[in-house]
Amino acid sequence: MGLQAFHARAEVRDAALQRLAAHADAGRLAEGALLWNGAQGSVAGCLAETADAARWEDRLGLPRWLAYALDLLAAGAPARVEELLRGVAPGSDLARRGSRLICEVLDAMPLARVPGGALDEARGVVAALHRRLLRGGEADAAQWRAARRCAVRATDAAAPLPAGGQPQAPGAAWLRAAGGVVEAAAWDPLRSATAVAEVLRQRLLLHAMEADEDFGWTPEDDAQVRRLLGEMHAAHLAGRPQEQRTVFDFLEIEHAAVAARLRERNRHARAHALRGADQARALLGRVLRPAE
Repeated sequence: MGLQAFHARAEVRDAALQRLAAHADAGRLAEGALLWNGAQGSVAGCLAETADAARWEDRLGLPRWLAYALDLLAAGAPARVEELLRGVAPGSDLARRGSRLICEVLDAMPLARVPGGALDEARGVVAALHRRLLRGGEADAAQWRAARRCAVRATDAAAPLPAGGQPQAPGAAWLRAAGGVVEAAAWDPLRSATAVAEVLRQRLLLHAMEADEDFGWTPEDDAQVRRLLGEMHAAHLAGRPQEQRTVFDFLEIEHAAVAARLRERNRHARAHALRGADQARALLGRVLRPAE
């Protein structure tokens, strides 16, 4: 018999949410991955008051991968956890929904346009294993290892690492990050409880890179800001522990145009990150809800 969400009893869900609310009200929430030490915990840790993934699953009837996904997407936000968990039908088996989520992430990535086709092919290999699981089939450890090797080779072929520590071109950096999503997906969520969260984390990193591309922020911009901040530190802060101003304050004074562009880029990146996190939570919510 598979997992039954909240052991098929709404009161188990309600008790977990009450524990989370009580810890939040007491100021005991902390960021972390399934964190619980008796004094504070992550949102997932507070739901079941445990840092042990097996005990978390046993207490709530929820798959372990969900604990890590909640801590990534709803850290410090009990209301978001409640919204997600109230969408779960008590008694439903969510174990394989992790593979469904991973398939949706992979399917939405625009890899078909990547030259050579190796990365798109690797995406297909990994997604096929997850779809086999969703159909009730099996995939053994050797097949997952082969899929990971395929993903690594495809990433290296699409975007070889530059020699001599040189920065990558934006396009190559995007390809490596996209390959990172495919590589992270090449795990069975029931054998690797962090797999779903890692796929989402890698996708959010890729989303951040897309924000910089959308804004027009380049590696050269990044290098210029780092160089100027180093100069500001050397000129105004080194050996002056009493100085209250920061390198960014001095950047504003001496390089106002660069500072203004950096502020705009950071605002754009934050807004883009919020949208990406909202989209990831919406995806998780869809996966958790009963099929219509």
